[in-house]
Amino acid sequence: MQRPLLSADIRDLQHALEATSVNDFYNYLMQRGYGFAAWAGESIKTGQNYVVPTADFLRNSPIPGICSPIFQILGETQVDKMRIDLARSYFRALQRIARTSTETIIERDVNAFEISGVYREALERNGLSMENWNLYFPFMVLKRLGGEAAVDVYWEFLRDTPMRSSHIGIVANLATIAFMYKQTMSTDTKVRQMANSWLSRNPAMDSQDTIETRFNWGLDAARFSDYQGLASFLEALDLEGHGIPHDGDDSVRIAPTLQAVGLSKTDKAHAPMEDWETELESAHIYRALMARLTGTR
Repeated sequence: MQRPLLSADIRDLQHALEATSVNDFYNYLMQRGYGFAAWAGESIKTGQNYVVPTADFLRNSPIPGICSPIFQILGETQVDKMRIDLARSYFRALQRIARTSTETIIERDVNAFEISGVYREALERNGLSMENWNLYFPFMVLKRLGGEAAVDVYWEFLRDTPMRSSHIGIVANLATIAFMYKQTMSTDTKVRQMANSWLSRNPAMDSQDTIETRFNWGLDAARFSDYQGLASFLEALDLEGHGIPHDGDDSVRIAPTLQAVGLSKTDKAHAPMEDWETELESAHIYRALMARLTGTR
């Protein structure tokens, strides 16, 4: 839940940007519940290196949501400029939201239409096209298949994942990849072309089978915590979430063993014995699932 931003808050945000303190700008908004700020603020520059969550393809580059290959041709100065331009574009979008309020306050985060404008403005200021935004093709495919309503549901869930448990974000990313893999077999030529183009711009992604397996693990992990909105998110992507309840439905199905998640013999061989015994407490299953999702032991 976002906390409304008053005139004083807006001034503080403007001062942070005037001082080119992008991290302070994002942290200020993140602390007040603005999901995109948390999403963008996790990309932190440290010297010559960029520290980013390796499990999250949407932010596995120096600028959140920008396709990684573009950074092979951009220098450090250009990257820094784009990070500042993106923050300023985001702030202008928030200011436009404020102008629609009778009290000139900001009461919500950016929607799908507004975030598209944010990236378009920042990219074009740096001589780049919208195709360099990693959500451009998923948005276009979703709009073509399900209309703007599907895009809205998808974006609002994805935008707010950093404010939830860490594995919810992993599931959201895996779901997006699984969705785009699925569209490579679409009977719609345009959809097929966009899906293949998007996948070609993300060469570090795993195989379709691996993505689907990890996605299924993620769904089981999601049953143990804040699944609110997940069913609608998966429905927008035309993906199944067996056992994931819609909002207001408390009938959560929990798999009794890791065998129910579909672990192979190889997976079990790498798992501690207590992770796949037939009688397990749900907490043990949860830890094992998260270890698989994050690649840790």
